[in-house]
Amino acid sequence: MSKWQKLTRVTLPRAFGIVIPAYSNEVIFMLKGSALASTIALMDITGVARTISARTYTLMELFFCCWYRLSIAVVGHFV
Repeated sequence: MSKWQKLTRVTLPRAFGIVIPAYSNEVIFMLKGSALASTIALMDITGVARTISARTYTLMELFFCCWYRLSIAVVGHFV
């Protein structure tokens, strides 16, 4: 077998067999981490909005701003 054939028929399939499970685990951990971070951010932002609305009685304006900020963050994450 030539070097090229060894590489394509033996080495690369074995390397991909080793690398792909580890890489897929990393992708799953990143997705879980980003979901957890977005949940914490949502609770933090709505908590601050609740505190400010208790002081100023501007409930709708604050939660609209909160919704707008989170929608921009979500759309920006996927673009």
